Amino acid sequence: MQIKDAGSLRIAGTALIVALLLTTNCGEEQSPGDVDRLPLSPDADRFDMTVFLDEDTVAWGDELITLGGGRLRLLPRDGEELELNWRDTGSAGFRLTTREPLDLTGFREEGAISMEISLDTFSLSGLSVGVSCGDGCLRSFSLNSYLYDLADQVSERHIDVPDWHRISVPLSCFVREADDLSEVSVPLLLRAGGEGAIRVRNMSWDRQAGTSIDCPHYSKAAVTPAPLQEHWSRSWWMDRYRQKLEESGRESARLVFLGNSITQGWEDQGREVWEEYYADRNALNLGFSGDRTENVLWRLQHRHVDGLDPELVVLMVGTNNTGHRRDPPGSTAHGIEMIVEELKTRLPESRILLLAIFPRGYDPDHEMRQLNNEVNKRISGFADRDRVYYMDINEVFLDEEGQLPEEIMPDYLHPNGQGYRLWAEAMEPMMRQLLQEDEQIR
Repeated sequence: MQIKDAGSLRIAGTALIVALLLTTNCGEEQSPGDVDRLPLSPDADRFDMTVFLDEDTVAWGDELITLGGGRLRLLPRDGEELELNWRDTGSAGFRLTTREPLDLTGFREEGAISMEISLDTFSLSGLSVGVSCGDGCLRSFSLNSYLYDLADQVSERHIDVPDWHRISVPLSCFVREADDLSEVSVPLLLRAGGEGAIRVRNMSWDRQAGTSIDCPHYSKAAVTPAPLQEHWSRSWWMDRYRQKLEESGRESARLVFLGNSITQGWEDQGREVWEEYYADRNALNLGFSGDRTENVLWRLQHRHVDGLDPELVVLMVGTNNTGHRRDPPGSTAHGIEMIVEELKTRLPESRILLLAIFPRGYDPDHEMRQLNNEVNKRISGFADRDRVYYMDINEVFLDEEGQLPEEIMPDYLHPNGQGYRLWAEAMEPMMRQLLQEDEQIR
């Protein structure tokens, strides 16, 4: 065995035996579009594999690979099996790339990405599969919800040996109609986060999904209620949900803020401004970091505003639909519309102040800011000025050239203390009227 040191990289020799079966009985190679199953192998003539940990990458060479001082280990096992161990990371795993682009359009309609997987440790892990879909396009799908349930079952049975499960992820879960599958350069990306250990084998594209993961069509994800299932939220999200149900004084809340991390940030960077503007108004903060529209819907449908009767709900959500999945603006807007309707039903006496999604990205042309702008154009039409009011305060955060100053949002997404003060000051005149502290809105 040879060991080669390159910083934190260690490569030791061990063979991985995986075959790509893309030949006819006569030994003639078939096009991927002509087969029902396309096995994925780093050893095949068609593919190369790259292993990555955050920004560090190394080419696979049929050998043990260790990155980041042991934070990522990829180890070949018997036959086709790969063992992946990772810790303290937001992004680790491997990608298969083609030496020549593949036309996989024949798999689009009913196809799936499949593999066998065995979970060693997964309770605080995250895992997603992805595929390229044209220039600068990469679609991915989180396996977390399914794998968390599976990990619980394995734990309850006290299984000490690999327990293999075949999973198929329908392409309809994440590949969109306009995506180009005619020249696929990355047929498989497996990305992990948090801390965990798994084994995978028999990875493939299948023309028929067969028994597959139950997931909504990608166009419905934003409106399909679900709790947040991310490796970085597992330790606190459900606890915060329960704590907010029992928070002292919630029934007397006159004002409710509902949203994602930008709203939750009133408890941190915005705390001083919150005390100044909202403490005397008996305000309740129902902001949850990372929430997308479907997560807010799930909370509303699971008692999060039950027993409340506020005069006003301040709602802002949607930027994580943009940032996490690049949801189409229409999908995000539909999710927000469903939240508004849910609030109107569950809080029939409350007014709703719907805020435009805040700007993100330094430059006006930033892709995600443009997506948010398109969402805002759509949701502005939800205002009826009876129950629902719309307000766009985004200009207060921007300079004359439309750029987002670091002094207001250091990460070009989340306000600091100064940003929260600008938010409160800009919203105050409308809020005073909606809370009937000034003369009524006409």
